[in-house]
Amino acid sequence: MLRKKFFNKDKIEEEQEVSLPDIIVDEIKNENFQFCDIAAMSDPCVQKVLRNTDEQDLAKALRKTSNKIQEIVFRNLSSRASVMLKENMEYMGPQLLKDVEESQRKIASIIQKLSDNGEILVIDIAKVKPEPAEEKHITSTAMEVLSFVKENDVRFIRLAFCDIFGMQKNIAIMAEELETAFEDGISFDAHVIKGFKDVTDSDLLLFPDPVTLNVLPWRPGPGRVARFYCDIKNPDGTFFSHDGRAILKKVTERADKMGYTCKVGAECEFYLFKTDDNGDPTLTPFDKGGYLDLLPLDKGENIRREICQTLAEMRMQPETSHHEQGPGQNEVDFKFSNAVEAADNLQAFKTVVKAVAERNGLFASFMPKPSHDAPGNGLHINLSLNQNGRNVFKNTETGELSAASENFIAGILSKIREITLFLNPTANSYERFGKFDAPKFISWSPHNRSQLVRIPAAAGERVRMELRSPDPSANPYMAFALIISAGLDGIENKTVLPPSVNVDLFTADESVTKNLDRIPDSLRDAIDCAGKSAFVNAILTEELLNKFLDAKLTEAEEFEKAKDKNEFYKNKYFTVL
Repeated sequence: MLRKKFFNKDKIEEEQEVSLPDIIVDEIKNENFQFCDIAAMSDPCVQKVLRNTDEQDLAKALRKTSNKIQEIVFRNLSSRASVMLKENMEYMGPQLLKDVEESQRKIASIIQKLSDNGEILVIDIAKVKPEPAEEKHITSTAMEVLSFVKENDVRFIRLAFCDIFGMQKNIAIMAEELETAFEDGISFDAHVIKGFKDVTDSDLLLFPDPVTLNVLPWRPGPGRVARFYCDIKNPDGTFFSHDGRAILKKVTERADKMGYTCKVGAECEFYLFKTDDNGDPTLTPFDKGGYLDLLPLDKGENIRREICQTLAEMRMQPETSHHEQGPGQNEVDFKFSNAVEAADNLQAFKTVVKAVAERNGLFASFMPKPSHDAPGNGLHINLSLNQNGRNVFKNTETGELSAASENFIAGILSKIREITLFLNPTANSYERFGKFDAPKFISWSPHNRSQLVRIPAAAGERVRMELRSPDPSANPYMAFALIISAGLDGIENKTVLPPSVNVDLFTADESVTKNLDRIPDSLRDAIDCAGKSAFVNAILTEELLNKFLDAKLTEAEEFEKAKDKNEFYKNKYFTVL
């Protein structure tokens, strides 16, 4: 804050708040400031002086000081002055720090002189000594990203996140704003995002995660487009409690403290449908192929090839792809990775599939059960445990499941009813269970695809469990967080794994199945189970859980009132998922 001393008509000394006096502008011009001087304006004592400065006047004065500075942009005078140099980069050498320090002394002396002369009074700054400023760091990874963006004709940046239901959202900024996004975040109106905040407190900030940089191959140059997945924070810098990505990170930190890293690999199914003359989706499958079929029955071969190539360009690792059982149904499987990266990749995969399908005049649907007479879309989640860099899911000496992995599986089985709402969050999800290889009972077995959990035939790093109930409508961050948390609880509590059920549960009679618990068989049943769960409440917080439950209860009521269930599915889910 600046105050100017003056004498009133009664010759009594008074003080008046002022913006930057002309004399300071003149002093700046006389000192012939260079780039290092502008950089020095991030100094705390200078920030105090500049806080009430007229930006246009100051920028105009500074532009007159040197023809070496081509463009000066003041993003926020209260925090820093951002300068872009297009030539004469000699200031960017080792001398820069010395130049900045000298400039700080120069500016401080000007302010001190004006204060000593009584022309201004600097309030709250004794002898204009710098006070600690809020530290803002850009990581080395972020600096590398900024260089990449500049050198590779990236002009547009998409900052991506998802709501509590897993629906993807994004905001686009120009590449020049990326550094600001890394440091200060990009704000958005959170009350419009369902389940986030109300209108009385609606500001949230997106902070791009630099390691998630991907240039979108289907948006070529000039003016390429890059996408980052973001962490969501409150204005005070704390993580937003409803951000599924932050929740999943917290769960992985818990695993780290227990000495484990959980690796996740997803197998995601989807349908390809034809579109009409207006480009709108129809319910006509793209082909009539079946499991592992070839041309001419499988017409999706080139689509899958293009999807896999696009994923590879985006530094993701698809392992296999094939035609699935349903007409027009396909599957792409990913190499396992850490949980957060796996969730990011699944969201990116959905975007790629949708984009490639549209580019080929088709519509891709991840709806759990788009056709009553055909298999549903599953999201089979493969999980393994690493300890000290080694997969410990099986005992290497006996070939049997390790004690930790048995407890991990047992923990998931014991919590599956409570977390099903988040693995299968739509009314349509429950049409899939018990049909076409989708599980119905809570059981496990080696190799057996009729079980909720199976242990695929594999060796070494690929030994894992496969959870077969989730579907692609799930929010992957919340789903992975709850599944892994259940497994970790199992390890901590040494939950005992029940005996395996080595029978075909699709054809087994009641004498086998009567003693087995079942997965919830409707959205309302899943809501009831989740609502009573202290476990889910602890992982997601009560506020987030209640918002999710309220929204899903409304959805369940709408479904129950619908006279035509298939029409409800089509209008509610088909074009959205």
